[in-house]
Amino acid sequence: MTDDAEFREAYRELLTARTPRDRRACPSPESLLAVVERQGAEATRLATLDHVMSCADCRADFQLLRTAAVSAEQAARDEAPALRLV
Repeated sequence: MTDDAEFREAYRELLTARTPRDRRACPSPESLLAVVERQGAEATRLATLDHVMSCADCRADFQLLRTAAVSAEQAARDEAPALRLV
């Protein structure tokens, strides 16, 4: 039976194999932002999202942009004046 160290090494090798060695094929930060903001052509956004779901580096970048966008929306709501009913 294999021990934990062997499983960890096999998992590390699997993750390394999935990580792109060259990010030139990755979408630009602007393309990732377009997906987050739902801007541009839908086909382009879908192709970008397809790449994001298969690339750990892009997925991390995308999640960071999504978190920033949600935070900005929340901050804008918090700063908006409350409506008073008379």
